[in-house]
Amino acid sequence: LVYDVHYGPIHTGQARVAVGAGQPMDGQRVWPIVVQARTNDVFSRIFEVKDRFVTMWSPKTAATLGFDFLADENGRRRFTRARLEPDKGRAVVERQTPGKPLHRQDYKTGHAAHDVASAIFWLRTRPLHVGDREQVGVFTGHRTWDLIAHVEGRETIKTPAGRYQTVRVRLETHFHGKLAARHDIV
Repeated sequence: LVYDVHYGPIHTGQARVAVGAGQPMDGQRVWPIVVQARTNDVFSRIFEVKDRFVTMWSPKTAATLGFDFLADENGRRRFTRARLEPDKGRAVVERQTPGKPLHRQDYKTGHAAHDVASAIFWLRTRPLHVGDREQVGVFTGHRTWDLIAHVEGRETIKTPAGRYQTVRVRLETHFHGKLAARHDIV
């Protein structure tokens, strides 16, 4: 899937989402869900983004076992690896910035068994009837919050590839910092 990314009315880049072939991890078979974000040529002159996020989705548990995030933003690179243990209510996170030592930290996550990408993937597995409210715990690598989704309706969308029946879902946002949103995501 390829999504155009906009900042207000300005087209800033694209996000690509792909699901890879199953592979073993921690004694389970996982599907890597790969999300790549890139700014376009014009916006890259202002602030260039070349990020890659991979979550390891377990179809057995309908949750993530962890994620790897390689951020390359305006030439500044950093790597984060998180391994979630929802049965223990914790996550182990390793962070690496070039030229600096590896930093490892344990976090209490409570019931969170997802990162943002796997929570969206989990949401796609739900029946999603109009009026439903779905809630799932999300761990961002620093903190835990509940993603809350409201199923608002069904609609047909038109794309260059054709017309598609869709489910309209509104997500309550809880991002902070540069990702902070002023409105919910639909």
